[in-house]
Amino acid sequence: MRPPAAPSETLVRDEVLSAARDLALEIRRRWRLEEERRRVHDPFPLPVRWRRTDPALSDHEANVERLPPGAAAPAPADLGGDLPTVAEFYRRRHSGRLVVLGRAGSGKSVLAIRFVQDFLETRTAPDRVPVIFSIGSWDPTARTLRAWMTERLVRDHPHLADRVAGTSMAGALIEADLVLPVLDGFDEIAEGLRGRALERLNEFSSPLVLTSRREEFAEAVDAAGTPLVWATVIELADLTVDDLAAYLPRTARRSGGPDGHGRGLWDAVTERLR
Repeated sequence: MRPPAAPSETLVRDEVLSAARDLALEIRRRWRLEEERRRVHDPFPLPVRWRRTDPALSDHEANVERLPPGAAAPAPADLGGDLPTVAEFYRRRHSGRLVVLGRAGSGKSVLAIRFVQDFLETRTAPDRVPVIFSIGSWDPTARTLRAWMTERLVRDHPHLADRVAGTSMAGALIEADLVLPVLDGFDEIAEGLRGRALERLNEFSSPLVLTSRREEFAEAVDAAGTPLVWATVIELADLTVDDLAAYLPRTARRSGGPDGHGRGLWDAVTERLR
C-alpha cells in the first residue's frame, strides 16, 4: 500500500495564509474589546507622545535602513510623533524592528495595543499579523524565541495546535514569517537573564516590536555589549500639565462639580502642578 501523498506546498501555503487571516480577525476583535474594558477612549485617549532616545541604545542608522557597505549613512530621522502615527512610522522603518522605551505607567502597553489595531487596519495578505506576547515569562536559556512564541500562540489560540505539514499551525505561521511579534515588557524578564535575552533577540533576524522600561533595557545593552540590532529606539514622553488639565475635568461626570462637569474638582490639582 502506498503511503498517503504529502500535501502540496501550494495547499499548505493556502492553509497557513487562511490561518493568518483568521488570526488577524481574532486578534483585532480581542484587542478592541480590551480597549473597551480599559476605557481607553473614555472620555478620550490620553496623548501618548514619543521622541528619539539616547543614540547609545540604538543601532547605527545605516544598519536600521539596511544599507549596503559603503553607502552613505542617512541623516538621523525625525523620530517625534504621537500614538496614532506609530504604526505608520513603523512601516517606514526598513528593518521592521522597533524598541519603545518608557517609564512605568507611561503608556507602553496602550501603545502596543493601539499599534496592533492600527497595523491591522491597513493589513493586506500576506502581511505579517501583529501578536502581543508578554515577554516577561520567556527564559532565553531554556527556549528559543520561536519555540517560546509557538507555545504561547497555542496556549492563547488552541486551534493553532492543529497539525499541518508536520508541525503545529502556530509553528507554521512563525516559520512562514507571518507573525509580527510585539514583545511587551522586556523589563519583566528576570534580571540576570535580560542580557542573554537581548543576545537571543539579536539572533532572531525577523521584524519585531519590543517595549521596555528604559533603565532595564539600557542595562541589558551594557550586559550584551550591543543594542538590538537593526532596531530604531524611541522613548515615550511624560504627560504635560496641559494634558492633565484637558483630560481630568472630563473624567468627572455631571454630578462631579458646581459647573455640572466636574471642572472645579480638578482645578486646584492642576493649578498646584503648574
